[in-house]
Amino acid sequence: MARIEDMISLGMMDMLAPMETALPIAGFKVRSLTPIDIEIVLRHRREMFREMGGHYERSLDNFESASRRYFDAAVKNGTYVGLLGEIDGQIVAGGGVLIADWPGSPLNFEPKRAWMLNIYVEPPHRRKGLARTIIENLLAWCSQN
Repeated sequence: MARIEDMISLGMMDMLAPMETALPIAGFKVRSLTPIDIEIVLRHRREMFREMGGHYERSLDNFESASRRYFDAAVKNGTYVGLLGEIDGQIVAGGGVLIADWPGSPLNFEPKRAWMLNIYVEPPHRRKGLARTIIENLLAWCSQN
């Protein structure tokens, strides 16, 4: 698994630069993704790509079945670890880590890599530090695993 120290040395921590917004709002809770949450992941991915527009938006209907097959298997076999953020029981944010086999390198013999993806926050809850909290929790999971 990638160590936070390695990510820092590679300059990958820029995404966690200080924000000029408030800390996460009161009542925001982060929980682990379960197989029954896959529809939420798919909805977040669809919205993320729709908001990107262009070619992504035009291809939305074609990618969802492939994504569903992938996440059904990956969540169950542990190669995708996700977190969801909720306020008052409503899911408002999420993100995950894909655990990929990796051949290692001279500086890191670990045969796995973590690839963060699907970071999404529902529009009414943006600019409140929720994505940052999800990312920090995912990084903490990576460093522990």
